[in-house]
Amino acid sequence: MWTPNSYDEVLMALSDFHTDINDNFQEINARLNDIAQTSENLTKITEGNAVKLEKIYAKLEKMNVHFEEINTTLQDRSARDTERDTLRDKTKESKEPENKKFKSKL
Repeated sequence: MWTPNSYDEVLMALSDFHTDINDNFQEINARLNDIAQTSENLTKITEGNAVKLEKIYAKLEKMNVHFEEINTTLQDRSARDTERDTLRDKTKESKEPENKKFKSKL
């Protein structure tokens, strides 16, 4: 155990102790400032990513509407083509007997 020999040694030891505590507080404060800066940077990045995601979502919504329009158009065309093919097949069927009758008369 340390035993001071004079009042000056006690003051010197207290001064050194104070300096060490002050240095530790400054280091802790610097680390807290780094953490705060990192947190602020992460918040900015997160907010930036949120904005980007909102823009991407809006574009995807527009694309979805466009694809729905294309799908509707294709379904309409398919339905018209099916109707046309059905009518053409019916017309062919109804003309075939006439063609056979005409050929038989020749």
